[in-house]
Amino acid sequence: MPYFKNSESAEELVATAIELMRVERDAIVSGSFEAVYDLTEEKSALLTAIDARFSELAKLEKTPALQARLAELYQLALTLSRNAASNQKLLEAAQQGVEKTREELRAVSANVDPGFYAPGGRKIPVSVSGAGHSRKF
Repeated sequence: MPYFKNSESAEELVATAIELMRVERDAIVSGSFEAVYDLTEEKSALLTAIDARFSELAKLEKTPALQARLAELYQLALTLSRNAASNQKLLEAAQQGVEKTREELRAVSANVDPGFYAPGGRKIPVSVSGAGHSRKF
């Protein structure tokens, strides 16, 4: 879903980026990491467009009106930066959670004696070292 057309003003682009950061945050919090990945290209294009607008504004004559506009844009850019940093921290926390879970699963699986139980309750060990190995009982 395109979030911008690349014809918006700098203010509109930054506001769109802030909204995109909110969508990304919601995706992170809900665990929709595929949605986070899907937003990557859109975010990149949007940041490129914002950079182009800021470059255009930097070339203009520094009138009081432009100075006021740049000050407002700076505040919007700070909000965008804070949102991006917050999302990054959420992603890092999610990654740490995944790694911790992976380690815990490895520890549990290392302590599990492979096998299954027969209908009478007797444990039947299973070899995990040989492919295609079977036992007859």
